[in-house]
Amino acid sequence: MCMRATSARCSVTLPDNAMTDTQVSAEYAVNAIRRVRELSGRKVDVIGHSQGGTEPRFALRFWPDLRDDVDDYVGLGATNHGSVVIDAMCVPGCSESLWQQRYGSNYTRAMNSYQQTFPGISYTQIYTRTDEFVQPNLDDSGTTSLHGGGGAITNVALQDIAPRTWRRSTSPWALTTPSPTRSRSTRSTTAARPRRGGSTPRSAENSSCPAWTRCGSP
Repeated sequence: MCMRATSARCSVTLPDNAMTDTQVSAEYAVNAIRRVRELSGRKVDVIGHSQGGTEPRFALRFWPDLRDDVDDYVGLGATNHGSVVIDAMCVPGCSESLWQQRYGSNYTRAMNSYQQTFPGISYTQIYTRTDEFVQPNLDDSGTTSLHGGGGAITNVALQDIAPRTWRRSTSPWALTTPSPTRSRSTRSTTAARPRRGGSTPRSAENSSCPAWTRCGSP
C-alpha cells in the first residue's frame, strides 16, 4: 500500500512491521511501483535498505510487467543472498521475514533464480564491508552484490568511496544516513533523465509462485 504519494514519491509501510512473510511484503512494493508510475507517467526509481532491498527485486522477478516501469534500483546493504548472521539469530526460531533472510534461503534462491538482474534497469548495490548484520560482504562477491542477467550493475563498497569515514563503522542503519551513501544513491537515480511512457499490461505473471518452488521462467 502506498501510504504517502507526493511529487510522485511514495513511501511504503509493510504489514506487521515487515516481520511477516516477505513475499507478502513484496506485493506492497508491486503496488507502490505501479502507483508511482501511474502518478508520474515516468519510469520509477526504487531504493530499499537491508530486507527492504530484497522486496523490490522479488517483485521484479515474479511480476515481469514491472520491469518496464523501473529505471533505477538502489540497494543499501540489501540481503540479496541472505546473511550468515541471521542463521545464528534463528536458533531455535525467529520471525518469518528473518527466516527468509538466512544465507541461501529458499526465498533468496527464488529471488535470484534464472537471472539476478533484468535488461533496461540500472542496479546500484551499496554496502559496507564491516556491516555487523549483513554478511558476508567483504567484497563484490558478498551477499549484497549482484551479477549477471542483463541489467547495468554497479556494486559499491563505501570503504572505497570514503575509507576514513567507513573504516570502523559496523551498524547497518548507518547506511541510511551518511552523506557518502546519500550522494551515491542520488547520483544513481539521477544519472539518466526519467523517460515518459504509457501504461503496461498488469499481467502479474507468476504472482502466486511460492518462494520454495522452482516455477516460471524469468
